Amino acid sequence: MIIEPRDIPDLDYVMHDTDYVHVQEFVSVKNYRSLLKELDHESFLVNVSVNVDSIMLLKLCVEKNAHYIDTSIEQYHNYIRVKPEEIERYAQFKKNNLFHQNHLAFKVAGKSKKTRFVSSGENPGFVSQYAKRALIEYGKTKGRRLENGNYAKLGYELGLKEIQVVEYDNQKLKVKATPEKFVNTWSGIGFQDEASDLVMLSLNNDHKSDMEKEFKLIKSTEVKDTHVRFISERGMNMMRESVCLNGRGEPFNYKGMLIPHAEIITLSDFSNTNPQAQRSQTHRLLCTCITLVTKR
Repeated sequence: MIIEPRDIPDLDYVMHDTDYVHVQEFVSVKNYRSLLKELDHESFLVNVSVNVDSIMLLKLCVEKNAHYIDTSIEQYHNYIRVKPEEIERYAQFKKNNLFHQNHLAFKVAGKSKKTRFVSSGENPGFVSQYAKRALIEYGKTKGRRLENGNYAKLGYELGLKEIQVVEYDNQKLKVKATPEKFVNTWSGIGFQDEASDLVMLSLNNDHKSDMEKEFKLIKSTEVKDTHVRFISERGMNMMRESVCLNGRGEPFNYKGMLIPHAEIITLSDFSNTNPQAQRSQTHRLLCTCITLVTKR
C-alpha cells in the first residue's frame, strides 16, 4: 500500500508486476488509524514523508506490534511557536526540535525487539558509517586498530576532538526513476522544515566556552548529561565557512547554513568514551557535529 496524496507519474512503471494499491490521501491525526487499520504484527510501515508526525506512527506500530522504519523524524507543527529572538529557555521550544523528537522516539519504542528504526536515511545513516570508516582508515596510518567495536576509544587514542558534518546540495542531478533506481523528491519541503528549526550543536568543553562568549547557549532538559546546545536562531539564518569535497575528491570552500540533523546527536553520543573505563575523569571524547547546507 502506498499512501501519497499527489499523483506519481512513474508509479506504474516503477511498480511493474507488483501487486499494490495507491491511496491518494493525506495522513492526518484524524484519519491515520483508519488508513492503517490493517496494520498488524506482520506489517512493515515505511515512513518516507517529510510532514507527518513520526512519533504518532511509531506509537501505532508499537501498539499493533508492527515493524517500522523512518528516514527522518518529523512532526506536525501544531505547537505554539516563539520568535527566536524571544527565546530564553528550553521549555519555549521543547516540542519543536530534533533532539526532543529523537529522545521521544527511543522512549516510545522501548525495549521491543521488533524492527523499529528512526532517522535511518542517508542522513544520518551513511554519514555515521563514513565517520566510522574514516576512524578505521586513519587509525591504520597511526598503527591503531579498532578493538571490540569501540570507536570512541579509537577516536580518543587518535586525538579526535571534532567531527564536522558537511552537506553540499546543489540539486543539479536530474534522473528518472526506474525499478532499480530510487529517486527522492524530499528536498524542497524537507529543507523548509529543517531550516526553520533552531541551530543545534553538540559541543566539547573548549567549543562550549568559545561559543558562550558570542551566543546564549540553551541546554535541553530531557537528558542531564548532554553536550547538545541550542542557539536562539533558525538554522537558515546562521552561516559558517566550511570545506567540502567535489565529485573528484577535491576540496573547495563555501559558506553554508547551520541546519540541525540527527547525526549531530547520534555521532556525539556514539563517540563518547567511558571515563571510568579510561581510569580518568578527563578522558571523555566529545564531538562537535555541524551540518552545513547551501541553498537548494
